[in-house]
Amino acid sequence: MRWRTVVPPPAVGLLILAGCVADPDGRLTAPRTALATRQFSDWSTPVSLGPVLNSGFIDQQPTLTKDGLTLYFSSGRPTDPTDVVTDLNIWVAQRACTDSANAACAWQEPQLLGPEINTEFNEPSPALSRDEHQLFFASQRPRENCATDPCDRDLYVSYREDAKDDFGWQTPVNLGPNINGSGEDLAPSYFEGGDEGLPQLFFTRGLLAVADLYVSYMQPDGSWGPSSAISELNSSGAADARPSIGHNGLEIYYWSNRTGTAQIYYATRESVTATWSDPTPVPSPIAGPSTQQPFIQSHGNVETLLIVRGPAANLDIYMSERTREGH
Repeated sequence: MRWRTVVPPPAVGLLILAGCVADPDGRLTAPRTALATRQFSDWSTPVSLGPVLNSGFIDQQPTLTKDGLTLYFSSGRPTDPTDVVTDLNIWVAQRACTDSANAACAWQEPQLLGPEINTEFNEPSPALSRDEHQLFFASQRPRENCATDPCDRDLYVSYREDAKDDFGWQTPVNLGPNINGSGEDLAPSYFEGGDEGLPQLFFTRGLLAVADLYVSYMQPDGSWGPSSAISELNSSGAADARPSIGHNGLEIYYWSNRTGTAQIYYATRESVTATWSDPTPVPSPIAGPSTQQPFIQSHGNVETLLIVRGPAANLDIYMSERTREGH
């Protein structure tokens, strides 16, 4: 086994394992190649995460840790009783266990991340790296060469030493001009490509009316290379947004309104450097009115799909699961 250290941007630590990869529980396995044949049950009927997490405001863009016990999401709820500005902030909630039928496993009251992450401007789109030491997100915070107020959204990354410390995030670093263009850049999804390729960052560029999926590859020096549109996943004149890459890098979920209504699509690829298959709508019961913003998580024999539903001013987070057949 060979370790290769990638030089990170300032204040961001990265360590990449070359030659081996990890399964959903973090154990080293064979290199990622073709998508293994896996048979799953149908997706369960999506269930709202309930009034503790879903407020009367926008609650969206959920990201679940690999143990299923911590949820990051973006919300427009007030940060305190005096808050009258409905900007988006990043919140975190925990639970003790994953059995939704057990009252002891209920989600606890969400907590607002600190001022290193949240500002008086919008901070949407939280996404964790697989090792959970890095938090990627979008922000409209002021920055150099921004002539508007507020700025358009750029993508940032923050690092924490302790992967279990939800309030240990360091000063975020802007991901630079190869990721952040002249318009809106948001909804990141980070994948470490093992020995078949450098890490990849998938994200959305554009507004909700017209948006496309993009990808950038991390370079050997730790910087991000030029980003390119994922032509096989994007449609024309519509929104294709909020990609969520599976743990093996061979499955991707995202939402699109290409047919006139928002719904979830997925696609696969044979290796982490191959092109994607034609996207396919995820069928009922996932399909539904204004269903968007998917997040896919695998843990053992269970896959969890988080989605967002509802009117634009009052989006809520829902959860669906499926299990590997024979388990």
